[in-house]
Amino acid sequence: TDNDCLSDFVDVFPEAVIVQIHRDPFRAVTSSCRIQQVINEPHIAAGARCGDAEYLAHVITKTAPQAEALVHMSQSRPDLVTNVRYADLMADPAATIGALEKRLELPGCDDAPRRVAGFLDRQRSGGRAAPPAAYDNYGATPALVHSEPAFARYIAAFEIPTEHERVSTPRG
Repeated sequence: TDNDCLSDFVDVFPEAVIVQIHRDPFRAVTSSCRIQQVINEPHIAAGARCGDAEYLAHVITKTAPQAEALVHMSQSRPDLVTNVRYADLMADPAATIGALEKRLELPGCDDAPRRVAGFLDRQRSGGRAAPPAAYDNYGATPALVHSEPAFARYIAAFEIPTEHERVSTPRG
């Protein structure tokens, strides 16, 4: 669901359990730009680009309310929300997934390290396309994106580290 609709979702499904994964907004914005580029590229003039300053400002403006919604949901419904930092997930996927399963009281918590290692091995051995050698930042910088007040509050609320280099492969 869209992050800014989480409150509505919980109203309809009060038994829901929400796991929010929090990432540096700089990387979320550049990822959104990339998705739009891939979707729109076949339909735009040769040489045109989704990454100009006006477009970047649009993506930031559209994404900021979603960050606000994540903060609001965590503060207003902590009983339903489990927060996971993307940096933790990528640094130690087995421990992060194991802790999440325990928090949610899911079966198989003790088996998380083996299951996560097996999943990552399958992904690394061709189960997933290799990430590109380089990523376009579409004119964005961490300072520019983080200067948006909604993103600054989001970063502070979840203690999100700046992702200077894009993390696309789990370390664990």
